[in-house]
Amino acid sequence: MVRHGRPTYLQVGAEYCRGPHAVNDEPFDVVCARSGVTLTVPPGRSILSVARERGIAVISWCAQGVCGTCETEVLAGVPEHRDALLTEEEREASKTMLICVSRCLRGPLVLAL
Repeated sequence: MVRHGRPTYLQVGAEYCRGPHAVNDEPFDVVCARSGVTLTVPPGRSILSVARERGIAVISWCAQGVCGTCETEVLAGVPEHRDALLTEEEREASKTMLICVSRCLRGPLVLAL
């Protein structure tokens, strides 16, 4: 499987499952622009899990930040990228984020969900 010219690995060891973790694990809000729902993501939970809990259909295969299936467009705010897939350029641009592992650095975080 290839994403933007880079292979995505369908089977990975635990050491490859998470990107670098930052210290910030505070709760934050996510405005889901398409569904009109605002989510509050508590510490220890992902945007993906809270979105699914609220009935928002999101595709995700690995839920570990490596496959890219949950990559979501960022409309506003700055994500804290914790994935192992996006390039440094993609992280700096902050046009998308992997909602299975990444969090909010500066909000409000508005996503195309």
